[in-house]
Formats: sequence, C-alpha cells, structure tokens
Amino acid sequence: MNEVEKHQKFFPNNQKNLYICQEFRRYISAENKYFTSQNCVLSMAKRSLQASVEGIRKARQAFKRKGWTQEYLAAEVGLETRQPIWKFFSGKPVDRQVFHEICFVLELEPEEIRLHDDSDVSVQDDGSSSGTVIPLPPISGTESMGISANPTQILDAQVQHVRSILTEKIQHQCGWLRLLDVARPLSLDELYVDVRIVEEVSSHRWLNLATIQTDDHQGWERLKVQVDNSPSTANHAHLLASDRSLPMNGIEVVENHPRLMVLGKPGAGKTTFLQTIAIKCNQGSFKADCVPIFISLKRFAEAITPTSLLEFIEREFSESGLSAENWHNFFIWGRAVILLDGLDEVGKNANNWVVREICTFCDRYYKTQVIVSCRVAAQLYQFQNFTAVQIADLTPAQIFNFVQRWFYSVGKLSPQNASEKAEQFIQKLELPENYAIRELATTPILLNLMCLVFSSLGDFPNARAQLYKQGLDLLLVRWDETRGITRDQTYQNLSLQDKIRILSRIAAVTFNNGDYFFWESQIKQAIGDVIQEIQGTPIDANALEINCQGIIKAIESQHGLLLEQGRGIYSFSHLTFQEYFTAWEIALNSDRQALNNLVNHLWEPRWREVLLLTAGMSPQVHYLFELMQQQMYTVRNSSPQLGKYLQWIHNKAQSLRQGENPTAIRAFYYTLSLPSFHPLAGDQSLALAIEPKFAVDLGLEIGLDMALRHAVALSQTIIPEIFSQRIIALRMALELDGLAQIDPELHQIIQRLLAQLPDNKAERSELKTWWQTHGITWTNELRSQLIQHRQIGYNWQITPQESESIQQYWQVCKIIHDCLLCAVNLSPNQSQAIMDSLFNPN
Repeated sequence: MNEVEKHQKFFPNNQKNLYICQEFRRYISAENKYFTSQNCVLSMAKRSLQASVEGIRKARQAFKRKGWTQEYLAAEVGLETRQPIWKFFSGKPVDRQVFHEICFVLELEPEEIRLHDDSDVSVQDDGSSSGTVIPLPPISGTESMGISANPTQILDAQVQHVRSILTEKIQHQCGWLRLLDVARPLSLDELYVDVRIVEEVSSHRWLNLATIQTDDHQGWERLKVQVDNSPSTANHAHLLASDRSLPMNGIEVVENHPRLMVLGKPGAGKTTFLQTIAIKCNQGSFKADCVPIFISLKRFAEAITPTSLLEFIEREFSESGLSAENWHNFFIWGRAVILLDGLDEVGKNANNWVVREICTFCDRYYKTQVIVSCRVAAQLYQFQNFTAVQIADLTPAQIFNFVQRWFYSVGKLSPQNASEKAEQFIQKLELPENYAIRELATTPILLNLMCLVFSSLGDFPNARAQLYKQGLDLLLVRWDETRGITRDQTYQNLSLQDKIRILSRIAAVTFNNGDYFFWESQIKQAIGDVIQEIQGTPIDANALEINCQGIIKAIESQHGLLLEQGRGIYSFSHLTFQEYFTAWEIALNSDRQALNNLVNHLWEPRWREVLLLTAGMSPQVHYLFELMQQQMYTVRNSSPQLGKYLQWIHNKAQSLRQGENPTAIRAFYYTLSLPSFHPLAGDQSLALAIEPKFAVDLGLEIGLDMALRHAVALSQTIIPEIFSQRIIALRMALELDGLAQIDPELHQIIQRLLAQLPDNKAERSELKTWWQTHGITWTNELRSQLIQHRQIGYNWQITPQESESIQQYWQVCKIIHDCLLCAVNLSPNQSQAIMDSLFNPN
C-alpha cells in the first residue's frame, strides 16, 4: 500500500481530507522543489512542519479576521486541546497533518506558511526535539569559527536559537491572566482587548480650574483620563483634549518609542499590556528579530542575593544557554525588548537601588528597547530619554469585546450565547438608571467584577451601594493582597475605616460645593481635619502639611481613587466614587441634620445618586423617607388643582375591576389624562417601573381607557383643513374590541357616534364642511359620554404654576420609589406603607 492509499484508508474522503491527500501527492512528486538530492533524506524523515516568521504573520492575520479563539480553532481542526494550535502560532513544529488542517481551516496555502530552509527541526516519534542545538558563540568570538560570517547573520541565528528555547518559558510567564474571584487562570488571548494609550499624562497638564469646573452633572458625565468622541464627553472635549491626549493603539505607541514609562490606574491593565508585548514578540508579530524579556521588578528587588539587572536576566533565563557575555552582545546590538513590570510594587528600601540599576542598564545598552510600567503618581523619578504615556479607559467597543470574551471564557458559554449575553449586559448598562454603574465599566478590574455580578443575577443590583463597596474593596485592599504586595504606606498607622473617613470627608466637602475638580489645598484641609479628629489633639502645622501631602499621593498611587488631572488639580477617578463617599459621610454620621440637608437637594439631578446610595446605607433610612414624604405632601397641598386631580385618580383606580398593585394604576392614570402640552403627558416610565407587567399586559379596562383617551386627544387636535386626512384614524381609534364586554351601553353610543361621521371617501371639501359644522358638537358628545361611563376625558384647566406642581409631585414620587428599591434597612411593612402613599390624595 502506497502512502496516498494509507492516508485515504485512515481518513475518509471528504473535502478537507481530499485536500490533504492532494497536498501529499504534490509533496512526494518528483517535480517537488523540496525533494532534491540534497535534502531528500531530511525531508522524508520529517514528520512535522513549522511555520516561518512570515507564515506566522499571515496565519495570525487570517486568524484575527475569523474572530475565533484558539479553542474554537482547535475544535474546527478536530483537536481535543489547543496545545497544537499554540505551537503552530509560536513557530514550533507540529504534526504535518495538523499543520495542513490548520492551513485549510484558515484558508491558507501550506507552502506559503511553512518554514522552507534547512533549519527545520526534525522530531522524534513522540514529537519532542531530537536534540539540543549547541548555542552559537558570542559575536566577539566569530573569528574562531573558521568560516566567513557576517556578525549580523550570526546574531540573527543566535536570536532565533534563543527564541526557540525560551518560547515555552515566555508563554508560561506571560501567556496567562489571573482574575479576581475566577477559579482558573485564563490564557491571554481568551480575554485580552487591545490597549489604548494617551501620549500625555494627565498630571502634567496645566489647566484652568475656573474653566473646567461646572455644576452641570449631566453635561459633565464622568470625567475620564482620555477624551473620546462619545456624546457623554463631547461637551468637555475642548477643555481637556490636545493632539497628544487623543488615544492611540498601544502597540503603535510602543513601536514609535524605544523607551517608555507606561502609567495607569490600579487594574487598568498595565501588566497585561506588557505581557501582550512579550507574547507578540515571542510569536513574531512584533520585533521578530528580538528576544522578549519580561521581568517583575518586585521579584528582582526581592532577590536573595542583590545583583545587577544583567546578571538577574542571565539567572532568570539560564535555560537559554547564554552567558552574561552573550546577553551583553544582545543588548549592545539592541536585539531584546526589556519589559520591566510594576515599579510601584518595589519596596521603599529597594526603590533607589532598582532605579539606579534601570538607569545603569539603559545608559549602557542604549540600543535596547526598555518599557517600564508603574501606577500613576507612584514614581516621581523621571528616567532620562523615557516617554511617559498613560493607559486610557476602555471605550464602549472595548467594553463589549471584553464582556463577550468574558462570558465565553469565564462563563463557558458558546460563542453565540456569549454574544447574546454580552448584548443583554450592554443593554442593561445603557439604561438611564445605570449611568453610574456604566462609568465603572471603563476600568478592567471593575468590569470583571460587574461581569461576575451580572453572570450570577442576570442584571445589575438595585441596591448598588453593595456593588460599589465591593469595587472599593478591590482597590483599597484585595488587588494588592492577592498578588502578595505589601506597600510602604505613608499612612500605615491609619485603619481602613480611617482611610474611608478621609475619602468621605474629601468627597462630601467638594461635592457639597459643586466641585468635581478641586485644588490640592482643598484636599489637604479635609485630610487635616479628619486626622486631628482621629488623634483628638492639635498637630504641628508643618508636620500636618507633610502628612497630608503623603496621604494624597498614597491615595492616588496605591488605590487610584484620586487623580491629578492637571498641575495641582484633582478629581475622583470616577464621579461614582465621589457620590458614594459623599453618601457614606451622610450615612456614617447618622445625623438627622445631614439627612435634612440632603433632602433639600431633592430637586437637583446631580444629587439623585447620592440620595439612592444614602437610602442603601443609612441606618436611619426610615427618617430619610419621612423627610421625602413631607416634601411630597408639601407639593400636593400647595396646589388645589393637584389635590383634585389626585382624588380623581384615586376614585378611578378604585372603580376598576382589576385591583392588583393600585399604586402602579394610580401612576398610570396620573400621566394618561394630562393635557398633551404637559411634559409628562403619556410618560408611563414610572408606572412600568412599579409594575413591569404593564409592559406586556395592561389589562382590558386600562387598555380600553388608554385607547379611548387617545381617541379624545385625536379628535381635539383635528381642524377642518385636515379632517379628510384624520377621519380614518379617528374611526380606527374608536373601533375597540372588548368594549362591548366591559360596557355594552357605551359600546352602542360609540357605534352611534361612528355612524354620524361622513363617509371618508367623500370629497375633501364635503368632509371639511362637515367638520366645520358638526366637529365641536361631535367631540363634546364623545367626551361627555366617556366622562359619564369611564370617568376619563376631563378637560383639566391647568395653569403654568399648577403644571409645575404636577411635575414636581411626579418627580418626588419617582425618587421615593427608586430609593425604596435601594433601601435594605426597611421592613416589608414599612416599604409597603411608603409605596401606598404615592399618588394618594390622603
């Protein structure tokens, strides 16, 4: 049996395997250019193929176009694991059949992808390397080789040799992610989304506080480090944007700068970005002629024996077989990418020494690219010839990409179900009531938390104070603890509760003043007040100044909760945190006066989130609701017409035969019968929030009332000139199924009124004349019958002042309802009593 027959025996003749057989025939053909006398034996001995550097590049482009994961590609090829897929993209030998299968699925020509020179690695039966390649000598010793060789060629060979040896180590070191509260590690390509970089560090900008400050909460819409083109930040783009602050692709920035200091907030993705650079370099899609070296500076600083950075690299990568002299040659010729992660994680005692080592290395090996990551404000030392850049917040497109990958990789959903779940996540996130949660999604560490919550609940919690508390717990404690990082805390003598007191005081003072941006001096004053309250004794002014300065930098660098947006100008990293800590200050004091002051801001939109959070935290939440109800009664009693309107609604709701959730029914009729010019006319959002069932089933009586109210409103807007265009719509509005069942007498009356209408096929002039003559009488008769039989259709005479009272009353009912959803310190009976008071005349 020849080789082709063997293949056909073991692999059924489908389209894919026919392709393999055809490829095999071409391979053993006498005309095959690789089957020469010089390499015949070597080629026949090969049982594996590997991709060339250019082949890997083409394959990765095709893979990216497909939008798959490595697991998905493995399934398409028919593999049980993705290990061969990873080896294929890493340039390592894989089984010949698997190689051809991958090319087939990716729609690539194998001969264009495979490595064609004599450096192909032959493998043993078990697929492992048949021998260890002896390391080439250093460049300085090439004369002893006895051959004429270009130093660059020898260096290229050394680089490729070391890359082949270190491939698995670099993949193991940088190819995995560990997420908080996720049981297993994830491969980098399962979850990673491209990083965007701004080439201007926010703290280096000179800004005018008077210009950027605004009291418009909705217009400001959560300041971000970067400025994008989304509507939420468009109003303020001109205040903060410059050419250097517009986000760019992270890899492009790395390609343009040989020395980079990558800054970012905690959990922004600095380490992951450096890992990605190492993996891309390892796979040949970035600087394929260099060796990626990823170093944890914390690990370097904690080495048992202090050593130079060069010696540490030699020791960490000893399996490469290169001596310090070999590495020296690599670095002299710039054939490595040095990735130094976590400068902020180096202890204070070792910090100066680590900085000196980095400076010495960079001065000596000036051709080698060096990238250092650090938290914003954690490192004041400026490295010479380094460009400082900052990781930007996630964009909406990046958020969706991350969430989709999360539900596929962590949630273990199918690609289709993961996409559907991600769509649901984004739809919920974009709801107006979730705008504060939406802001937190721009930070990867917090977005992961939100995915965990949504995966469990299928929604975001109404009582979101607990969600924010978990997010702050991540930033204040757990993010460092889980990675074994103990920082030199400038405020180490302060407890976690004391730190929260400081943050709450800063938030409350600035938010009360309407300040989203504030001077450093304002922060120092708030911190100083809290410290003196904690210690109970006056503190020397100079010592207090030093302590306050250190605390500000610690909050910024260690937790990322404050950001220096310009020289001496700060803001909270997320407005949500400023609102949360403001509510904490109110709830922590358990002070009735503070709750009184809060309710005085009931009508101000920017205080809405603080009210909701306070309702979710305050131990005296019942008193907060009493104060809001007093405001509701004050509005009701200030307008006699509003009182009458509420009494009519109460009577109408009681007359209905469907009695479930009377508060929702009252809320529905509150806006149903308003004049068309009123801003709330037809707005049923609150009624739907109280009773979501109304979205699919209003019930027969309420549905008929809504249709009849629409018919009255339609007739009142008709003028003789347009009657010919509206008569069909008027007929359709009054032809109601079910009316005969609810009210047979009214059904007969409406049929009689319909019969009075002229034929809609009549001439336009005839129709116009009819409406001029009978229109007002006909409309008044319709309204009179609806008032008599259904108690709807009243012509409420509402003055502008009464119109404002009606809107204010609706607003206070809505905020009370929303606060009830957040409250956790109320009994069910208390909650029901408060709900029953809404839209009630009594």
